[in-house]
Amino acid sequence: IKNEPSLLRQALGVISHASHFYGDLTARENLIFFGRLQKIVGLQDKMEKALQKTGLKKFSDLPVKTYSSGMNKRLNIARLMIHQPQILLLDEPYTGLDYDSINFFNDFLGEFKQAGGTVLIISHQIETCFDLSDRILILEQGKVRQQERSSDFSCSDLLREYQNPHSSK
Repeated sequence: IKNEPSLLRQALGVISHASHFYGDLTARENLIFFGRLQKIVGLQDKMEKALQKTGLKKFSDLPVKTYSSGMNKRLNIARLMIHQPQILLLDEPYTGLDYDSINFFNDFLGEFKQAGGTVLIISHQIETCFDLSDRILILEQGKVRQQERSSDFSCSDLLREYQNPHSSK
Protein backbone atom coordinates (compact mmCIF):
# COMPACT_ATOMS: atom_id res chain seq x y z
CA ILE A 1 0.00 0.00 0.00
CA LYS A 2 2.78 2.43 0.87
CA ASN A 3 5.09 1.46 -1.99
CA GLU A 4 2.49 1.19 -4.77
CA PRO A 5 -0.66 3.14 -3.81
CA SER A 6 -1.77 3.29 -7.45
CA LEU A 7 -2.14 -0.51 -7.48
CA LEU A 8 -4.50 -0.28 -4.51
CA ARG A 9 -6.54 2.44 -6.22
CA GLN A 10 -6.79 0.25 -9.33
CA ALA A 11 -7.99 -2.71 -7.24
CA LEU A 12 -10.73 -0.81 -5.38
CA GLY A 13 -14.21 0.13 -6.50
CA VAL A 14 -16.49 2.19 -4.25
CA ILE A 15 -20.19 2.95 -4.00
CA SER A 16 -21.18 5.29 -1.20
CA HIS A 17 -24.07 7.61 -0.37
CA ALA A 18 -22.72 10.27 -2.71
CA SER A 19 -22.40 9.34 -6.37
CA HIS A 20 -19.44 11.67 -7.04
CA PHE A 21 -20.68 12.29 -10.57
CA TYR A 22 -20.77 15.73 -12.14
CA GLY A 23 -24.46 16.64 -12.40
CA ASP A 24 -24.13 18.97 -15.39
CA LEU A 25 -22.34 16.28 -17.40
CA THR A 26 -24.15 13.41 -19.09
CA ALA A 27 -23.67 9.81 -18.00
CA ARG A 28 -21.50 9.24 -21.05
CA GLU A 29 -19.34 12.30 -20.28
CA ASN A 30 -18.95 11.22 -16.65
CA LEU A 31 -17.91 7.70 -17.65
CA ILE A 32 -15.41 9.05 -20.17
CA PHE A 33 -13.99 11.42 -17.54
CA PHE A 34 -13.57 8.71 -14.89
CA GLY A 35 -12.38 6.16 -17.44
CA ARG A 36 -9.64 8.49 -18.64
CA LEU A 37 -8.59 9.21 -15.05
CA GLN A 38 -8.20 5.48 -14.52
CA LYS A 39 -6.49 5.02 -17.90
CA ILE A 40 -9.02 2.37 -18.96
CA VAL A 41 -7.98 0.51 -22.11
CA GLY A 42 -10.84 0.08 -24.61
CA LEU A 43 -12.91 2.68 -22.78
CA GLN A 44 -15.42 3.39 -25.55
CA ASP A 45 -16.36 -0.26 -26.04
CA LYS A 46 -16.52 -0.97 -22.30
CA MET A 47 -18.64 2.15 -21.76
CA GLU A 48 -21.17 1.17 -24.44
CA LYS A 49 -21.48 -2.36 -23.02
CA ALA A 50 -21.89 -1.02 -19.45
CA LEU A 51 -24.54 1.51 -20.48
CA GLN A 52 -26.43 -1.22 -22.33
CA LYS A 53 -26.19 -3.72 -19.47
CA THR A 54 -27.31 -1.18 -16.84
CA GLY A 55 -30.25 -0.01 -18.94
CA LEU A 56 -28.90 3.54 -19.14
CA LYS A 57 -28.02 3.65 -22.85
CA LYS A 58 -31.17 5.56 -23.83
CA PHE A 59 -30.56 8.06 -20.99
CA SER A 60 -26.80 8.35 -21.46
CA ASP A 61 -26.92 11.79 -23.09
CA LEU A 62 -29.02 13.38 -20.33
CA PRO A 63 -27.40 15.38 -17.53
CA VAL A 64 -26.83 13.18 -14.47
CA LYS A 65 -28.57 15.77 -12.26
CA THR A 66 -31.84 14.63 -13.89
CA TYR A 67 -31.29 11.00 -12.79
CA SER A 68 -33.23 9.28 -10.02
CA SER A 69 -31.38 7.68 -7.12
CA GLY A 70 -31.71 4.28 -8.78
CA MET A 71 -30.32 5.59 -12.06
CA ASN A 72 -27.37 7.09 -10.20
CA LYS A 73 -26.66 3.70 -8.60
CA ARG A 74 -26.87 2.07 -12.03
CA LEU A 75 -24.39 4.64 -13.32
CA ASN A 76 -22.11 3.74 -10.41
CA ILE A 77 -22.40 0.11 -11.46
CA ALA A 78 -21.56 1.09 -15.05
CA ARG A 79 -18.46 2.86 -13.74
CA LEU A 80 -17.49 -0.31 -11.85
CA MET A 81 -18.06 -2.42 -14.97
CA ILE A 82 -15.67 -0.21 -16.89
CA HIS A 83 -13.09 -0.06 -14.10
CA GLN A 84 -13.25 -3.80 -13.30
CA PRO A 85 -11.87 -3.59 -9.74
CA GLN A 86 -10.99 -6.64 -7.65
CA ILE A 87 -12.49 -5.33 -4.40
CA LEU A 88 -15.76 -3.45 -3.90
CA LEU A 89 -16.38 -1.25 -0.86
CA LEU A 90 -20.12 -0.58 -0.58
CA ASP A 91 -21.61 1.77 2.00
CA GLU A 92 -25.41 1.35 2.23
CA PRO A 93 -25.60 0.57 -1.50
CA TYR A 94 -29.32 -0.27 -1.46
CA THR A 95 -30.50 3.15 -0.31
CA GLY A 96 -32.95 4.62 -2.82
CA LEU A 97 -33.16 1.54 -5.03
CA ASP A 98 -36.46 0.14 -6.25
CA TYR A 99 -37.17 -3.59 -6.46
CA ASP A 100 -35.87 -3.99 -10.03
CA SER A 101 -32.69 -2.05 -9.25
CA ILE A 102 -32.05 -4.17 -6.15
CA ASN A 103 -32.39 -7.34 -8.21
CA PHE A 104 -30.10 -5.93 -10.91
CA PHE A 105 -27.53 -4.86 -8.30
CA ASN A 106 -27.61 -8.26 -6.56
CA ASP A 107 -27.13 -10.01 -9.91
CA PHE A 108 -24.15 -7.75 -10.61
CA LEU A 109 -22.64 -8.51 -7.17
CA GLY A 110 -23.21 -12.24 -7.62
CA GLU A 111 -21.42 -12.19 -10.98
CA PHE A 112 -18.64 -10.07 -9.49
CA LYS A 113 -18.10 -12.57 -6.67
CA GLN A 114 -18.23 -15.55 -9.04
CA ALA A 115 -15.50 -13.91 -11.11
CA GLY A 116 -13.29 -13.86 -7.98
CA GLY A 117 -14.06 -10.38 -6.67
CA THR A 118 -14.30 -9.47 -3.00
CA VAL A 119 -17.19 -7.38 -1.68
CA LEU A 120 -17.41 -5.54 1.63
CA ILE A 121 -20.95 -4.28 2.28
CA ILE A 122 -21.91 -2.00 5.13
CA SER A 123 -25.69 -2.11 5.44
CA HIS A 124 -28.62 -2.01 7.82
CA GLN A 125 -30.74 -3.75 5.18
CA ILE A 126 -29.88 -7.27 6.27
CA GLU A 127 -32.62 -9.07 4.34
CA THR A 128 -31.52 -7.45 1.09
CA CYS A 129 -27.89 -8.55 1.19
CA PHE A 130 -27.88 -11.62 3.45
CA ASP A 131 -27.72 -14.15 0.60
CA LEU A 132 -24.65 -12.41 -0.85
CA SER A 133 -22.70 -12.69 2.39
CA ASP A 134 -20.00 -15.21 3.25
CA ARG A 135 -19.12 -13.58 6.57
CA ILE A 136 -21.13 -11.35 8.91
CA LEU A 137 -19.81 -8.75 11.33
CA ILE A 138 -22.07 -6.93 13.72
CA LEU A 139 -20.68 -3.58 14.82
CA GLU A 140 -21.72 -1.81 17.98
CA GLN A 141 -20.39 1.65 18.78
CA GLY A 142 -17.57 1.22 16.26
CA LYS A 143 -16.38 -2.14 17.61
CA VAL A 144 -16.95 -5.65 16.28
CA ARG A 145 -19.49 -7.24 18.61
CA GLN A 146 -19.85 -10.48 16.69
CA GLN A 147 -18.23 -12.15 13.68
CA GLU A 148 -19.56 -15.32 12.06
CA ARG A 149 -19.74 -17.20 8.80
CA SER A 150 -23.09 -16.48 7.18
CA SER A 151 -23.69 -20.23 6.94
CA ASP A 152 -23.91 -20.23 10.77
CA PHE A 153 -27.04 -18.04 10.64
CA SER A 154 -30.39 -17.95 8.99
CA CYS A 155 -31.48 -14.48 8.03
CA SER A 156 -34.09 -14.48 10.81
CA ASP A 157 -31.45 -15.58 13.36
CA LEU A 158 -29.20 -12.76 12.27
CA LEU A 159 -32.00 -10.21 12.45
CA ARG A 160 -32.85 -11.39 15.97
CA GLU A 161 -29.19 -11.16 17.02
CA TYR A 162 -28.80 -7.75 15.41
CA GLN A 163 -31.92 -6.36 17.06
CA ASN A 164 -31.36 -8.04 20.45
CA PRO A 165 -27.68 -8.61 21.26
CA HIS A 166 -28.52 -10.89 24.19
CA SER A 167 -30.50 -13.43 22.20
CA SER A 168 -28.94 -16.74 21.29
CA LYS A 169 -28.67 -18.39 17.87
